[in-house]
Amino acid sequence: MAWVFLAILCLSCWTSCKKGDHSPPSIAVNHPIDGANFVACDEVRITGQASDNQGLGQVTVTLSDPFTNQILGSSSHALKGLKDDFGFNFKLGDRYTHSGEYQLRITAFDAFGNTANDFVLIQIAELPKQLIHATWVGIDGSEVAQLYVRDSLGLVQSGSILGNKLSGFLIDNRSQQMLVTEGLTGRFDSRNLEDYALNFRNTLLTGGPQQALTGISAVQNKFYLSLNVPPYVRIFDREGAQTTSWSQVLSPVTEILASPVHTWLVLDGAGGMASQLNLYDTFSQQVKATDLLSWRAEKLLLAAQQIIVCGNDGVQGHVYLLDADHLTHDSENDLTERFLGADGAGQDWFVLLASGLWRIDLGSGNLQGPIVSGNFSSIGFEDVSGNIWLGRQDAVDIYGQNGGLVQTISGSFGLVKWIRFHANK
Repeated sequence: MAWVFLAILCLSCWTSCKKGDHSPPSIAVNHPIDGANFVACDEVRITGQASDNQGLGQVTVTLSDPFTNQILGSSSHALKGLKDDFGFNFKLGDRYTHSGEYQLRITAFDAFGNTANDFVLIQIAELPKQLIHATWVGIDGSEVAQLYVRDSLGLVQSGSILGNKLSGFLIDNRSQQMLVTEGLTGRFDSRNLEDYALNFRNTLLTGGPQQALTGISAVQNKFYLSLNVPPYVRIFDREGAQTTSWSQVLSPVTEILASPVHTWLVLDGAGGMASQLNLYDTFSQQVKATDLLSWRAEKLLLAAQQIIVCGNDGVQGHVYLLDADHLTHDSENDLTERFLGADGAGQDWFVLLASGLWRIDLGSGNLQGPIVSGNFSSIGFEDVSGNIWLGRQDAVDIYGQNGGLVQTISGSFGLVKWIRFHANK
């Protein structure tokens, strides 16, 4: 019978080993504490204790935005034995991290993969911005787009020719890239912001008057592009590789705006003379939709919890403020003149009309002005100084928010469009 006993004992041991350890470890974080204040890019010391009855594996710290769940960074470090007092440095975000509350999740792993978490909420203050250079596009009589760059010393240099009939021009400071979309050919380019060398070039369409790449937005290491041919929404990574497309969008898209939690699309209607604004969640599912607007929406801006929708009906302009989450109308401005452009940040938002520059009051939704009168072609809000840059034929005028002229930059630019800024921290 001894052999039977030994067989049962071996089977019991084998079964026990196969099942492994299902008991989680324990973890307690000593530093930092809840409510601690830091500055973006700070190195914070993470200290605490972890223990496990079978043996520890590693500890991982993850920094995230508790509102959007966006992960800003993580790192892992080995643990030893049954109990370990750990301590290591961790960098809080990067130079583009905004002020706000963030969550540190510190996770202990045992040797069998079981986990235990401790959470710490901290406050991070953003770094001050520094303007590196201003960039604008000049359009000649043949609609050829030329790049112009003004550095921090005030020197203006002409860059490469970008192409014909541009449909979008975007500076993405986080990836240090300049994005260009050419409407009719469907070309999507990225250039390095330091030397303007070509990072990548994709041609999404074969060209033709019935096809166009209509818009671009950048968020969370992705580029969102809109088109008037299916698939109407396509998403690319920072290296220019397409990651996905939205087959559920069934109408041509004329404008796109993305945030970490939502995406807003302007859908074409009535042959381009009307628009509908739709809201989508992070899973590309439609959440809300407005009634069909009797005019063509040409610009979307996200101002706090409001969406600024601007456009024209062929005769006059329209500027509407909508609740960003529900698309309900906060205010409606049906104008007697054409809308030309809009830009802003924080509480400072401006629209460019045929008569000149006007301020948007986010509280009432009313337009105030004109702050500056004149015939301008483009607008750019430079949020480091708070100045407004207005483009026109062969010149860029810089104004303060009180309407005072700060400086005029003249040159053989052609008609100035798409004024953008490269800011660093």
